[in-house]
Amino acid sequence: FTRNRIRHELIPLLKSFNPQIALVLNHLSEQATELFEEQESLAWELLRSVELPRAGELCILDADRLREAIALAARLHALLHPAATRATQ
Repeated sequence: FTRNRIRHELIPLLKSFNPQIALVLNHLSEQATELFEEQESLAWELLRSVELPRAGELCILDADRLREAIALAARLHALLHPAATRATQ
């Protein structure tokens, strides 16, 4: 229901503001997919950097490296989203 309503009501309305809205939304979707894939890759890289040798099925993390990684992620988030950081302070 919602998908059809978006396609038949919202998209035509948006086209009245921007005739290229379908291209814009497609481009935005591609950017979001690319960003998600990059973040997922970085998350796996982060896990590998803090993971110690496994104990069977148990995943063991280096607490010091994990704290450093979390602090770095927080600093990066603050740089990329300064307004969000100010709102939480």
